[in-house]
Amino acid sequence: MSASAQPVHFAAGSIRDLIVTALGIPEHLIDRKKGGDLRVAYAKYVALSDALEKLSTMSALGGWKHKNTNDDVVEVFMSKSAYFKSHSKTFPLLKHYPAMQKWFDNPAEALPDSEVWGNEKHTFEGLKKILTLHEKLSVGRGKGKGKGKEKEEVHRDRSSSPPIPVKKTSNKKGKGKEVVHNKKAGSSKSRHGHD
Repeated sequence: MSASAQPVHFAAGSIRDLIVTALGIPEHLIDRKKGGDLRVAYAKYVALSDALEKLSTMSALGGWKHKNTNDDVVEVFMSKSAYFKSHSKTFPLLKHYPAMQKWFDNPAEALPDSEVWGNEKHTFEGLKKILTLHEKLSVGRGKGKGKGKEKEEVHRDRSSSPPIPVKKTSNKKGKGKEVVHNKKAGSSKSRHGHD
C-alpha cells in the first residue's frame, strides 16, 4: 500500500487520537489528503462543529478530562489554514440560500446542480460567490445608496436558481439598470411554480 493510500492515524495517546476515539469519528472524516469534493468538506465542517459541542458538554459533565483547544479539534478534520480560509467563512453563509443548504444536507431531494449552482463551478470560490450574493439579498437591501456611484445589486426571480447580478447605476438625471445575463438562470422559471 502506498503512503498516500494508507488510512490516516494520529499518534496513539495524542489529543487528536483521544478526540477521535472518544467521539467515534469515522475514518473518512479525518482523512486530510488534499482535494475531495465540497460535500465531504461540508460533512467535515458539520462533524467538527458537532465535535466541539460534544466535547464541551462532556467536559461540563466531567466525562472529558483532557485539555484541548478548539484548534486541536479543527486539526482532527483539516488544517487550521483550510478551516479559517474557507470552511469557517463559507459554510455559515448557507443559511442565506436554502436550496444550496438542501443540496449539501439532502442531495437526493435537492434541486439539480444546474439550478442550484447555475454556471458556477463546484469550488469554494464558486460557492462563496453564490452565497455572498444571497447574503446581500437577505441582509443589505436598500443600504448604501449614493449619487453617481455604481453598485452591484441582485435581481432574483421566484425560482431557486442563483441570483442574476444586476449592475445598478445612478446619476443626477436618472437611474438605469444593466442586466448581466446568466445563461441557465432564466430556464428554470417555467419549471417551478413555487418559491
